Amino acid sequence: MTWRRPAAALAVACMMGLSACGGGGTGQDPAAGGSAAEGGNAGSFKNADAKAPVPVPGGAAQGGTFTVLTNQVPATLDPTRA
Repeated sequence: MTWRRPAAALAVACMMGLSACGGGGTGQDPAAGGSAAEGGNAGSFKNADAKAPVPVPGGAAQGGTFTVLTNQVPATLDPTRA
């Protein structure tokens, strides 16, 4: 009975350790292909033929309130000086 609790704690610690070492990589060498200049094909899923701006949906209403909860006061609200 006295070994039950430490054994459970040890089992949980071992499982956490093994899951942290699991990796989950693809097995490919990261240095084998691509370069940092390519950005790792960031955004490759985007539609290159998409036209902007997207039309406003039919049921959309103009205006509204945008509330941000923060204790950080920005120096300016001008987006060009961010």
